[in-house]
Amino acid sequence: VSRDWSSDVCSSDLSDQLRGIAQTPEALEAAKEARNRLASPLYEQAWTEFNPDSVTPWVKGQITQLLKRPAVQQAMEDAKNLALNRGMKLDEGNTVQGLHFAKLALDDQISNAVRSGDKNAVIGLMDSKDKLLGVLNKLSDTYASASQMYGEMSRPVNQMQIGNYLANKLIPATAGDIPATLNAATLARSLQNPDQVAKTATKFSGAKLE
Repeated sequence: VSRDWSSDVCSSDLSDQLRGIAQTPEALEAAKEARNRLASPLYEQAWTEFNPDSVTPWVKGQITQLLKRPAVQQAMEDAKNLALNRGMKLDEGNTVQGLHFAKLALDDQISNAVRSGDKNAVIGLMDSKDKLLGVLNKLSDTYASASQMYGEMSRPVNQMQIGNYLANKLIPATAGDIPATLNAATLARSLQNPDQVAKTATKFSGAKLE
């Protein structure tokens, strides 16, 4: 942020660097597909292995509290349609499977809230998602391993998302491949809160720019 934003050379250099981090939409999709290809079997293994008798009273209590939240209640309903659209029917007795699809539904809610600019909704939804993931990781060690792998493979995905977010702040939407002017001040303002940049770009409340 302390760089000389008035320098056209510096700003043009930076736009190239940010575009290099963002890469292309195709590269982003390829990274997401690779992540899902490796993590999905572990998630499926987690709900296949699930034993209802293994659920501790503490976890049951956490689930009860989560289900009092309107966003989670809606996510549980949406989860059924998400599963059906994948040719599956959720097993009502399989807590891991049901909560996993509820987590996916919460992801969609978060994306919609981010697009609409509803910051308060995003904060509440992300808190619900974080607590839901905490419960899932307690329910299944395999699920926790899947989450860890997903997180590690999300690093390049998140880097591209952040690069794209920052590039869009710097480069005017009407600019061509070689912008004549750059929104350096807009980028500088965004970077005054770098961790918020990471959270907004990745839609993950625990994200940090570092």
